Amino acid sequence: MFEFFKRRRIDPKKRLVESLGDLSLPAFSAATMNTLRLLRNPDATPDRIAASIEINPGVVVRMLQMVNSAAYGLVGRVDRVAHALNLLGRGQVESLVVALAVKGSLDKAAKGAATAGFWRAAAERASLARGLAALLHPERQSESFVAGLLQDMAVPLLVRAQPEGYEPLVRRWLTGPGELDDLERAHYGWDHSEIGACLAAHWELPQSLAQAIGGHHDDDDSIPPAVYLASYVKQSRGGRDLEPMVYTARDRFGVAEDRVVDTINEAWARAESLASLLS
Repeated sequence: MFEFFKRRRIDPKKRLVESLGDLSLPAFSAATMNTLRLLRNPDATPDRIAASIEINPGVVVRMLQMVNSAAYGLVGRVDRVAHALNLLGRGQVESLVVALAVKGSLDKAAKGAATAGFWRAAAERASLARGLAALLHPERQSESFVAGLLQDMAVPLLVRAQPEGYEPLVRRWLTGPGELDDLERAHYGWDHSEIGACLAAHWELPQSLAQAIGGHHDDDDSIPPAVYLASYVKQSRGGRDLEPMVYTARDRFGVAEDRVVDTINEAWARAESLASLLS
């Protein structure tokens, strides 16, 4: 992640102040931080990790709902935290804990700017990213799911922090042909993926996830292709003109058009339950 900031010559703390002003960013709870420390500690036992998660019944319920949602795409049902740890492994469980913690912090900080429309689009990106990952890099499906879910996490915070300047820019993106990151750079000199990377550093997210969030508009080898392709989804139920994505998947990654279209249609159907969970 430091390489990302070095390459772009960014001081993440200063950039957050420049873009979000004095907007308060809630910290993760002490229980969440303890769980993340245990997940990253190779000496911590699965029982100890599961116990740390189960301290918060709300987190357990939301985690199991997310894992068992159609969008996540598991074949069997997961009914316990210990089962999730055994089936998914520490890395995937860590990503889920992070996703839930970020959602909680976003909703607190955005105070209404993180609308149902935003989370619906996030659910669609997550579902689509996982579906495309199954075609392109099956071993990174979970990583792609969470990165797709969180890749635009800076947007509702920017709307909250700069309602008079940033919100009209988002509306222009939703209704016009331009790309949001191009509009942002022309107006501000930074884009939401860059601010997302700064947020990832602030919240100490896993480096691979932070990298995917910060570079989701970058067509390079450091970003899972499924995450890059999912970034074509706009923050609107009507923003589904995905022909450019279909052509990119075909030309850049060698996936047949009909397979991409089928994956898109399946992703929209699977995203419904996840969108309801998040909204």
